[in-house]
Amino acid sequence: MPTKPFLPARKQAAYAIGQLGWSTLVNIIGLELVYFYLPPETAALPALITTVTFLGIFNAITLIAASGRLFDAVTDPIIANLSDRSRNPRGRRIPFLAAGALPAALFCTLMFVPLVRSVSAVNIVWLVAMQFLFYLFLTVYVTPYFA
Repeated sequence: MPTKPFLPARKQAAYAIGQLGWSTLVNIIGLELVYFYLPPETAALPALITTVTFLGIFNAITLIAASGRLFDAVTDPIIANLSDRSRNPRGRRIPFLAAGALPAALFCTLMFVPLVRSVSAVNIVWLVAMQFLFYLFLTVYVTPYFA
C-alpha cells in the first residue's frame, strides 16, 4: 500500500490562509449586507434602498444579491478557462490569485460605503456595480485557487 506524501504543517497553514480571506469576505456580505441596506426599524439606522417588493415576494436587495451570484456563475467558467490556458512564467494560477485578492477586498469594502445616506436609486446602482466587481475579482482569485 503506497504511503501518502507528507505535507508539513507550515504548508498546510499556508494553503488554509488562502481560503481565510475570501471566505471572510463572502461571509461579511452574506451576514451584513441586508442588515446594512435594509436595517430593522429597531436598529435606528436609515434604510439605504427601497423596500418595495416585486411580484409580491422579492425586494430590491434580494434581486441585487441574486443577480450578483448569477453574474458569478457566468464568470466562473470564463476565468477557469483563462487560468487553465495561461502560459505565464509564474504559473497558471499565481497571477490570477495576485490579480484578484486585493480588488475583491476593496470592492467588498466599497459595497458598505453607499453614496447616499438615505433611500436612493443611486445606492442600488452603486451596490450592483460594486457587487459585480467584487464577484468578478473574487472569481479571479477563487477559481484558480481551487484548481
